[in-house]
Amino acid sequence: MKLRKILAGVIASAVAATMVTSAFAANGDRLQPAQATLGFADGQWLFSQWGGSETPATTLEALEDVTITGNGEYKVAIDFSKGITAWDSNLEDVLLDEETGEPVIYTSVQGVTCMAVMVNFAADDEANNDIMIDITSIKFDGVEAMLDGVTSYTNAEDGIYRSTICNPYISTIPDDARSKDLATASATLTEFADTWSRCEVTFTISGYPETADAPTDEPTDEPTDEPTDEPTDESTDEPTDEPTEEKPNTNTGVEGIALVAGVAVLAAGAVVVSKKRK
Repeated sequence: MKLRKILAGVIASAVAATMVTSAFAANGDRLQPAQATLGFADGQWLFSQWGGSETPATTLEALEDVTITGNGEYKVAIDFSKGITAWDSNLEDVLLDEETGEPVIYTSVQGVTCMAVMVNFAADDEANNDIMIDITSIKFDGVEAMLDGVTSYTNAEDGIYRSTICNPYISTIPDDARSKDLATASATLTEFADTWSRCEVTFTISGYPETADAPTDEPTDEPTDEPTDEPTDESTDEPTDEPTEEKPNTNTGVEGIALVAGVAVLAAGAVVVSKKRK
């Protein structure tokens, strides 16, 4: 186990050496549109996940993702309490105990290196320009850990949006960062528990784009044209004032009277219904 810890430290150092401004890349290739996840790496880099398809299945079992359906409050989490196996650095196999040869089961991890809420909103969609992910609570094993007076910020990373909780490799706030208060925004929001089994993060979504345009006209069954009692065509059978030379008839009366009905036109209204920089 000592060898494994040394190896983990070497891996962590190698990873850190390649990171300049960001500790992780936010790739959303395993996430559905508008699906949120908790991206993270523990303090020993035994576990990490950033929404990518390379995430080990055992790590996926620990994740509690959520789908964003509109503005409001949501929660994502990762839970090791039921027992999760770590994978080797090449993601080829789970880590095995050196003595028994059996997979090592972890029910807790130590610390946090990087962490962020990531939502698979397409960053190149202008409709997402106002989306903000605001971290409101961070709990480790049920204990609130968020520092007072520090705010989160939202920015686009590799095509999707994130709100960074902890990233020691970020030295400046990104140019596209959005926050309720950028003056207090930080890439480190909290002091983390030394050892923990479950981390859950509560956040709010605001600026969510409308999914459809509102109707331009109200549907109606009323006719668009007012009916009229005036005849639409002149009758050719109506009597005229011109005298005729017809022969007298003992049965006299009004001749050639025509009944003409008005025509009403009925028209229906139309309704236009119209997602570690490493």
